[in-house]
Amino acid sequence: MTMGQAEADEVDGKSTVSCLNDYHPVGLTPIVMKCFKSLVMRHIKTQLPASLDPLQFVYNPNHSTDNAITITLNLALTHLDNKNSYI
Repeated sequence: MTMGQAEADEVDGKSTVSCLNDYHPVGLTPIVMKCFKSLVMRHIKTQLPASLDPLQFVYNPNHSTDNAITITLNLALTHLDNKNSYI
């Protein structure tokens, strides 16, 4: 099992609840991992230099894969504007 996975066990469903032990268990692993991921990301961001490459999209807010695809497509199309060029 990896860090981002939780293990679920089957629990027999009961129509009536007679005591607190009859409730289904709730897995807290995803909540704990989300908090842990947030703490690790905050630590990583403080360790990164301010002079990151402007084409680095991984740890920059409001940047995504779409930005990388758009820039790559723009670069390829701009290159094709030159005479005798190909990709």
